[in-house]
Amino acid sequence: MSYMTIYFGEKPVFLTDELALDKRKVLKEEKDTIYMEGISNYNVQSISTEIEKPDFERGIIFHENLQELKDHFFDQFEIIQAGGGLVRNEKGEILLIFRRGKWDLPKGKLDSGEAIEECAVREVKEETGLREVELGKPAGITYHTYVEKGTRILKESHWFEMKANSSEILIPQTEEDILEIKWVSGEELQECLKNTYSMIEDILELGGRSS
Repeated sequence: MSYMTIYFGEKPVFLTDELALDKRKVLKEEKDTIYMEGISNYNVQSISTEIEKPDFERGIIFHENLQELKDHFFDQFEIIQAGGGLVRNEKGEILLIFRRGKWDLPKGKLDSGEAIEECAVREVKEETGLREVELGKPAGITYHTYVEKGTRILKESHWFEMKANSSEILIPQTEEDILEIKWVSGEELQECLKNTYSMIEDILELGGRSS
């Protein structure tokens, strides 16, 4: 099954091009899942509204052509691209930032004329104070939505594996509401993941598979 995940807050909406008939029946019977089929403005607008209600935990939109479904879905939002880093040091520890009450990974918006890789490295340096950052391979893409001044935004964040040295001094970018930065692994990492975003868990899982 081919699919992509778009987060509305912490609730995932899955765009998919294949769903077994028996699975469809189960999903329709689950009261906490919104299931819709086909491409239409109504489906996108409806699922965007319904997913915010406490009765629903996830949404699914099915269409036989995932690319067509994605294109239509994205047309309903203003798209903003961002770049960020899954940064590891020589000990295998991961760099986390604490921002707005959650543990997060450093990332930020793409500037005009900037390559997404350049954006990711720049944002990591600006938000953490790191000076030497080695860019690695792509770690994945996450999508989440929010409303800003009445406009529905869909942020497409491109993540990259990176390397840095633990001896460097870390400086939180306080103007971006970053209060703390630290290298973590093992039990401490698992503890931090109890207070993070689902899409960050997704990237850490993908990064763990490829490392």
